Amino acid sequence: MINRLIIITVCLLFFDTANIKSMDFSESGNGDNYKCFIVISNNNSKITFIGMFKNNKYEQINIYYKLGIMKKSISGNSNNTQSGELPVKGFTEIVLSKASFNLIGNDAYTITLQVYNGNRIISSDSLVFNNSN
Repeated sequence: MINRLIIITVCLLFFDTANIKSMDFSESGNGDNYKCFIVISNNNSKITFIGMFKNNKYEQINIYYKLGIMKKSISGNSNNTQSGELPVKGFTEIVLSKASFNLIGNDAYTITLQVYNGNRIISSDSLVFNNSN
């Protein structure tokens, strides 16, 4: 009995329970609660990049999104940015933004999508698309 009491006391000394904080993984990494992703639609002469968002929680969330597309081509470089704010109902998947381009030569695209709740990023995605004719 005394040995068990000593072990419990030693454990309490090593693990100061006042400094143990619960980890809320939904706030730090958001796990599967919120997901943004980029979809590509290609019909040989035109490409469309579509920014999507899925709210896997019951509660509505107010988001700010930013879709950035950098195009590199023989004729030069160009940047396109689209952004907006909107509420997203729970258990809903929505289209945030679309951007279409004519495919010419060996164009290369870098696409980024970030979704924020307030000042906190809750999901992001990026991809690189190289047109090889």
